[in-house]
Amino acid sequence: MIHHVANARSRRGTRGFTLIELLVVVAVIALLIGLLLPALGNARSVSFLLVNKNNQRQLIIGQVAKATDQNGEYPSPNTGANADLVFRHRVFADAASRMEGNQTPTTPTSLVDWISPSMGAELNLSSNRAERTYQIFSEFADPAAARVNDLLWGVSGDKEDFQEILDDRGFPQMSYLAPSTFHYAYTFDSDNSGDGNQRPPSWEGDDDSLITVGTDRTRGRVVGLNVEFGEPFDPPRSFTPMIDKVGAPSEKIMLADGTRFWTGTVLDFDVSTTPRYFGSFLSGTPIHGNSTAYKRPRRLVFGDFSFTTVADHWRFSVRHLGNSRMVAAFFDGHVEGMEIEEAYGNVDLWAPRGTEVTQTTVGSSNGDLSQEAFDYLQSVAGSWGPGNPYVLP
Repeated sequence: MIHHVANARSRRGTRGFTLIELLVVVAVIALLIGLLLPALGNARSVSFLLVNKNNQRQLIIGQVAKATDQNGEYPSPNTGANADLVFRHRVFADAASRMEGNQTPTTPTSLVDWISPSMGAELNLSSNRAERTYQIFSEFADPAAARVNDLLWGVSGDKEDFQEILDDRGFPQMSYLAPSTFHYAYTFDSDNSGDGNQRPPSWEGDDDSLITVGTDRTRGRVVGLNVEFGEPFDPPRSFTPMIDKVGAPSEKIMLADGTRFWTGTVLDFDVSTTPRYFGSFLSGTPIHGNSTAYKRPRRLVFGDFSFTTVADHWRFSVRHLGNSRMVAAFFDGHVEGMEIEEAYGNVDLWAPRGTEVTQTTVGSSNGDLSQEAFDYLQSVAGSWGPGNPYVLP
């Protein structure tokens, strides 16, 4: 009798949860998850930003160190190894043969590659161009740049090497771009007329060989690359890619978050050694309303009719904190995050000292300003235009 009573008490003491109690526990767990997920998401975003800034800091240190070795010239299409390929080998097919396949870790993967010349030796990059490109895309990958390239664009003698890597491992999207405004220049002064700039120390070519940029195409013959982006920036004729020509180093951007080339449905990159525009290393700027890397949707109004343009290129470049912030590295070596309003508005950051801006049109055509840039110019200049340019400090 005593034994049965003990068993009954034991059964009552080990009863399970009721349905109500179980639902309460589930609700509490769901509440805790709801409270923790935003914090975890914020921590993830912060960690992405830290990795991103570290990547850019390494790249800027490499650029500045190389410039120190080259009398102030930083790697660009018009200096160092890149310039040597153009100016010593005037036939571009000949220059291409000196970049394709197996060369050296510091050989540019294309005429616009500024990373291999500055960091190839220190990072022990591959001598194979396709593998070196993959290493650059992978080693300097922003964790927030999660897209993998869908296909290859362009023509090269070693395209099969690139295709093999694409099929086996995939090429991550390129994470960082340098503003082309700091990499191209006007033609050199070949007749001592004062209408041109001085030859950088590494340049040994004929006077019509410089890869040029600007609104006046008569100033020099463009070799191989169609690099004229014209408005809204008109760089000074005296500019060459040297650190002492850019302006205040702490106020000029050497590189920033950016990805090319998104077609709207496909992400690809140019494998040719002489890309037509900027390749995977240079770009227009957020100031340019039609920038491939930074173009944003715009609301257009025609009387009573309005519509919003389709342009999602920018989300591959402005990719932090809900597509509200991008990171940039400056010529003095510091790295900082920028809100989208500053990145798309502050024209002073994106071109050399002495650059003139006369464009007043906001739009998505070549040469148009972003809305933020227009608002910035109104706030600092009041009025500007042809005959009354805004001159960058």
